[in-house]
Amino acid sequence: MKFVAHHDQTQRLLERWAAPKKLVVATHYFWTAGTSTAWQKSHRGLFQTMLYDIFRMCPEQIPEMCPLRWSETSHRDSAHSKEWSIQELLESIREFGRRPTMFAKYCMFIDGVDEFNGDHFEMCHILKELSMCPNFKICLSSRPLNAKEPLDLQLYQAYEYEDEDKDYALNKSIESSSKLDATLDQCRRRLNARCGGLLEIKEQRVEFLHLTVRDFLLTREMSDYLSSKSGHDFSVNLSTLKAFIFLFRSWVRSKDSMSLAEDEIFWREGIKYANDALEESKEAALMHLDAVEDLYLDMSGSEDYGILDFQSGCVFQSQLLSFGVDRYVYFKLKENSHFLMAFLNYRYMRSVIDITGHRATST
Repeated sequence: MKFVAHHDQTQRLLERWAAPKKLVVATHYFWTAGTSTAWQKSHRGLFQTMLYDIFRMCPEQIPEMCPLRWSETSHRDSAHSKEWSIQELLESIREFGRRPTMFAKYCMFIDGVDEFNGDHFEMCHILKELSMCPNFKICLSSRPLNAKEPLDLQLYQAYEYEDEDKDYALNKSIESSSKLDATLDQCRRRLNARCGGLLEIKEQRVEFLHLTVRDFLLTREMSDYLSSKSGHDFSVNLSTLKAFIFLFRSWVRSKDSMSLAEDEIFWREGIKYANDALEESKEAALMHLDAVEDLYLDMSGSEDYGILDFQSGCVFQSQLLSFGVDRYVYFKLKENSHFLMAFLNYRYMRSVIDITGHRATST
């Protein structure tokens, strides 16, 4: 992206597009491993960079584009002026798009969108809005985005249990929290020692030091090497699903309802691996997902977990449909055509209650 942004031909073509108006070029490069990490991978960093590059080339536009900020700032107190809010930065940038008669046109080069640490949908919506303005061009690049989040360190701890028992997620006894904390610390040390700095732990999540590490590991040579070391019977999605199920089972058995309500949300990350796990090994994945359904059914009949709003054991079916786990639903419906009946009845009753409640309020 830097090569394209600074190439002479790029400059000539953009000047031809902008003529007779002035050309303004802004660049921003997202980078999760940067020294100024929060700035280099955030909305704030992007908007501040864009505004800085624009005003650096067109300082005369500052009073018109930011009149309130300009009126409140003087040479004496500029170093101590209040920090710009995200909304203020965004509105200032949008103001350029709202004025197509301005004497300048703006081109923005944005690299590494996949390394942006925020709401990608919101950011894309903002950039699309700007790109529709006649005085804006935007060139951005991104690696394919992975919808699955970095995994918690506890998952890597659970992976090791599979060497002892392939069905450990269902069979292993629940250990005390102090013992789990001790083994978690051992897992952290092993991870750091074995991965040679290619992985790092941030807030209990295991991430690549940089996405170039991920790209390197996905090359054909490294992929073949890792496959040869992991063995032909290793199924990464199934193993990850098992680890999530083991942790969820641990939470259900050992925590109070308030803590469980938070961890049940964390479990929803695990369900994202269900379809791929079913493709890798149908029988094993079905057995483990059935066990999760049983856990939900057990909780639905317990007053201890009322905070989770379990109604007729339908939460699990709702999650399956919400996260598109169609393979499991398909297999279960083949076994039992009434598999979703309780859930559908519950949704119907909720709709009736909502409608009648709305009518009662209206009258």
